[in-house]
Order: sequence, then C-alpha cells, then structure tokens
Amino acid sequence: MCSALVYLKIIRELLFELNGFSTLKYTKRCLRSVREVPRLVFKVSKRTKVFIAPSATLEVDGSLVIGVNWPNTLAGTTCFMVANTGSFKCHGNLKIYAGSFIVVEDGASLVVNDGYLNNDCRVECFQSIRIGRGVMIGNGVVIRDSDNHEINPNRPISAPIHIGDRVWIGARAMILKGVTIGDGAVIAAGSIVTRDVPSRALAAGVPARVIKNNVDWK
Repeated sequence: MCSALVYLKIIRELLFELNGFSTLKYTKRCLRSVREVPRLVFKVSKRTKVFIAPSATLEVDGSLVIGVNWPNTLAGTTCFMVANTGSFKCHGNLKIYAGSFIVVEDGASLVVNDGYLNNDCRVECFQSIRIGRGVMIGNGVVIRDSDNHEINPNRPISAPIHIGDRVWIGARAMILKGVTIGDGAVIAAGSIVTRDVPSRALAAGVPARVIKNNVDWK
C-alpha cells in the first residue's frame, strides 16, 4: 500500500494540472483521509481558481467538490482561497457549485459540514464561520462575518457566524456578522439577517424577522 505522502503527491499533481496552483497544505488528519480515499477527497472542476497558502490548514473528512455545474448549465469562474494561517475544515460531503467565491482570510476559521452551496454564493470569512450538517444554501447567498470598516467604535468590526444543522437559506439572502441561526430554520429569499434566528423559525425581510415558528421543511 502506498504511503499517505505518495497519495498527497498524486493529488498535488492532479490539482496542478487542472488549476495551475502550487501551494497545498494538509493536516495530519487530512493525510489519513487521503490515504483511505486518495482520489475522492478533493475534486476541482474546470474554470476554478484555487489558492491555499503554505501556512494554511485544509482538512477534509469526507469529500469536497469545488466548481461543479448542474447538468446542461455553465456558470462563471469559481474561486476558493485559504490565506496564511487560515483554516478550512470540511466534515462530510460538500459541493460548491460554479461561480461561487469562498475566501478564508488570515487567521480565520471556516468549518463546513455536508450539504451544498449553489451557484454564485459568496462566503467571506474574516474571523469564524461554522455551517452545520445538511445545510442547503441557495444561489447568490452571501455569508460574511465582517464589516471591514468601523462605523460604531463600540461594536466589533467582525463577529462569528454560526449556522445550525438542516438550515435552508433561500436565494440572494445575506447572513451578516454575529448571527446565530438555529437548527431547522428557514431564511426566505432576499432576506438580510442581522440578528439571531431561533431553531425551526422562518425569517424573512430586510432586516429579517421571524414570521413563523415551528416550520418543518423538506
């Protein structure tokens, strides 16, 4: 049986052929995953740009597919970046559809479980974003944990976002800094979420407010 380092070399060469990037770092845990399923851990589709800084951490416990298209469609370029000392962890099977922009900035942490991000999503992580299991994220959704500019000196520029399990986020919704969304919640299309949403609640509007409780979506 080949060693994990041999499999890592295979994946590096495969990704280099597809995307032309040369920096990729795996944690020890990810090396174990590479050893078990060397060609299924990390798949990058065409028209995808990937950059993972040498000091970044990429951990895949399952499978990660970046830049995939729906059948008979063609979306824009997909970007996936983990900057210096940034951390991206994927627990489960995750698909990121084409046209999406995923960035983990210096020292930030993005943890995603199984589910998918539809076309043209933007996840911009400057501090901490955690996305639970079975989360369905519609096309054009923005998840951003920072304002990047100070407006009120009494409020932090960045604050963590936590999205629970089995959350459905409708198309073009925005999830902003400091928000917690409970398990089973639904965020209506076009909503801007600036405050917490309880479990199994339906939130809608600008800014979003709870309009129904005890929802059960399928």
